[in-house]
Amino acid sequence: MSGIVLFTWAAALDVFNEELSDQLRMMWSFSIMFSLIKIVYLIRVFRQLNFLVTMLITVVNEIMFFILLFSIFVLTFAQCNHIVGVDITGYGRVPELGANFLAVLRCSMGDFSLINSIYAFDIKD
Repeated sequence: MSGIVLFTWAAALDVFNEELSDQLRMMWSFSIMFSLIKIVYLIRVFRQLNFLVTMLITVVNEIMFFILLFSIFVLTFAQCNHIVGVDITGYGRVPELGANFLAVLRCSMGDFSLINSIYAFDIKD
C-alpha cells in the first residue's frame, strides 16, 4: 500500500513541477523499489516460484544481522580515517562522515586502486 501512495504522491508532484528535482527522483526510485518488492511477494502464489521467493525472503531476513555488524565495523574504521586525517576532498559535497564511510566501504569491497601513499587517498586527475 505504501508503494501506491508514494507513486501517487510522486506522480502528482511531477505534474505540478516543470523540472525533475532530486527529491522527486528519490521518490520515484523508492516507488519502483516498493513495487518490485510487492511483485516478488505476490509471485509466491505460483507453485514453482513459491520455494524461491520464500528462500529469498529468509536470506534477506537472516543477512540483516550481518549488515548491522558490518556497518558498525565500517563506521568505526571511518571514524579512524577521520582521526588520522585521510584526504576525502574527492567526494565533493558529501558530508565528512559520509565521505569517510564511503571511502572505507570502497576499500572493504576491494577497491584498492584509489590508495596512493604519496597523494593520500583520492588521486585527482
